[in-house]
Amino acid sequence: MALFGMLQACSTLPSNEGADVQAHPPALHQDDTAPSAPDTGVRADPTRPKSAERKSKVPAPEPVDAAATPTDTDLWARFTEAADDLKCDRLDARSARWLAHYVREAATFKMELRRALPLIILVADELERRGLPLQFAMLPMVESQYGAPRSSGNRPAGLWQLMPRTARGLGVAIQSDYDGRLDFLRATEAAADLLDHLSKQFHGDWRLTNMAFNAGEFRVKASLRGSLDANAPFEQLGLSKITLHHLAKVQALTCLLAQAHLHGIELPDARAQEILQPVPITKPIATGFLAHLAGLDIAGFRRWNPALRGEFTPVQKTLHVLLPLRAAESLSAALRIIPADTWPNWGLIAISSEAERQRMLTRYADQLDAIRVANGGKADAAPTRLWLPIGASRKQRLPEAAPIHNASDVHVIRKGDTLWDIARHHGLALRLLMAWNRLDAKSVLRPGQLIRLRQPP
Repeated sequence: MALFGMLQACSTLPSNEGADVQAHPPALHQDDTAPSAPDTGVRADPTRPKSAERKSKVPAPEPVDAAATPTDTDLWARFTEAADDLKCDRLDARSARWLAHYVREAATFKMELRRALPLIILVADELERRGLPLQFAMLPMVESQYGAPRSSGNRPAGLWQLMPRTARGLGVAIQSDYDGRLDFLRATEAAADLLDHLSKQFHGDWRLTNMAFNAGEFRVKASLRGSLDANAPFEQLGLSKITLHHLAKVQALTCLLAQAHLHGIELPDARAQEILQPVPITKPIATGFLAHLAGLDIAGFRRWNPALRGEFTPVQKTLHVLLPLRAAESLSAALRIIPADTWPNWGLIAISSEAERQRMLTRYADQLDAIRVANGGKADAAPTRLWLPIGASRKQRLPEAAPIHNASDVHVIRKGDTLWDIARHHGLALRLLMAWNRLDAKSVLRPGQLIRLRQPP
């Protein structure tokens, strides 16, 4: 069973949308009663968190600059500072119980922490830019184990477990080829917007803000209005135990990170972790081509970009792909050379001979720089396949005596295509189609790959 089971979806900002309750970890099932000691949070404290002094407008992501200095990643020192106000040495009973649970599961905790570390750094940096308490960086650990779980219908999804209505209210797109709740960067920006709003509503009290994120703003406000004692412990507010345990988990995890050495836990080196960087995508482009330009396989690319559902990136005004720094630098450098207007046209085509390679390079002579970049400098060698802007308009034409391919000469592989279907659709013999494209029965077809429909000259 996962260490940090998902508890409940974030309620919607304007309408207090209900959340789905999921199973608790075993320790919670063993005793579902409220702890005897009350929570120590002060509900009406108007003082803003110390980090609020650093609040600033979030800058729009820029293309990656290889010379840029990465954000300071002394993450654990920042957690130690953030925990100063949590009274980790005098935790309430519920938080102390969860802290003990995580310490018992130290091996699993360290494994999950190491896997999630690049995203924790991303979230922590965003929270710090917004002047929000760093303990909110543990919200995704409680909500999703820092993953990107998918869902369908009116159910939560993604890193922050946003409900569809909540996400759309925060400006997050959800469509057939893109679910912004699964976009680590976009979802974090939206969640920070929500947390900032809730923090203002509850006068900077991070505990009330955390409970409102879990249970809904209006539900928490109603509980506060119904309380006869303004300083009553959270236990007496009438909120669900799920919400109270949610808060306790966030507090326990923050204290564990701040005092890991006291519990015999060695934290991974955050300074050695490669930073994730966004790269802006202004035109639709094949995800396979993006992965190639970044120097990653498609699985490595999708690990950081699970929101991209289709073979091509969607048409979005502010779409970014998120990649480790080196991959982001490679992709950004390549996209600066390859004209954006040609991005949707690039595909992978089989080259059957040296003569054909020369013809293709002559055909796209006006884009040789982009072709060399797209093929890693190997366009002038003797590759069996080349990335080419097949669908692009071309000013330069070959002499009439030299046969060329036009739009009807190739088929662009889409998901579900088979060679047999392609051959039948175009009235070709399967064996000829395979021979022209240097394929056999074991060949794997990839989305965006170009299949020749004419015999090469």
